[in-house]
Amino acid sequence: MFSWFNLRNNSKTKILELEQKISEQDNILNHVTHEIRTSIHGGSSIAQFLYENWDKMDEQEHVKYVSIIAKNNQRLIKLINDLLDLSKFSTGKMQFNFVAMDLLSSIKETVQQLTELNIINDRINIILIDHSITKAMINGDKIRINQLLNNLFNNALKYTKEGLIIAVIDLKNHENIPYWCFSLIDTGIGILDSELETIFEVFTRSSRTNNNFLGTGVGLSICREIVLAHNGYIYAENNHKRGTKLEFMIPVYDKKET
Repeated sequence: MFSWFNLRNNSKTKILELEQKISEQDNILNHVTHEIRTSIHGGSSIAQFLYENWDKMDEQEHVKYVSIIAKNNQRLIKLINDLLDLSKFSTGKMQFNFVAMDLLSSIKETVQQLTELNIINDRINIILIDHSITKAMINGDKIRINQLLNNLFNNALKYTKEGLIIAVIDLKNHENIPYWCFSLIDTGIGILDSELETIFEVFTRSSRTNNNFLGTGVGLSICREIVLAHNGYIYAENNHKRGTKLEFMIPVYDKKET
């Protein structure tokens, strides 16, 4: 009798877990569908408006609306690429090309690229604190590390309309293993303490966000997968004054292990 009750309870637990997974998958599918439909509808509406009013507009208005369509398409392409990447991560099909690389150099290149693309504006100041480190060698995939850094910086910039973003790289030891630790501290809207543990889950966004902050909740999920693939750690903390601190650690390059 005891075994039968245990079996029944275990079956109920498994059924509930399965129902929860199905519900989560439905939510993800609904979210993806909504994001794609919104992007397509927005671009189509503006294109139709342009088609009907092109001759009534001057060149400046032409550039304005065509730029909106282009940005909308870029956002849609990024969403699709992110979803494809997440699919590869979840199925173990993401391929990596690990080489000895300089994390500090990649950080500086990312900031430079964001500046050249005018993503960093005059109202935002980025400070890099490198503790006089000249190189931060890791065993990493250059493409994925750049994707990781771009996602983190874009996340900070998205929620910091003006103010300061501090990037810090330092050497730390965790369980007697040396790690390069990179922190990105913004002065944006911040994250509730209760949401810090779930912010890296797919399609999760802070409840403090609204429609003024475009985002799908995919970027940080990809960041987590990339860091884990590099045998690292990633976590979020609330800045004690304002904003959020995102931090990851990746082991220092060890020639013996390559």
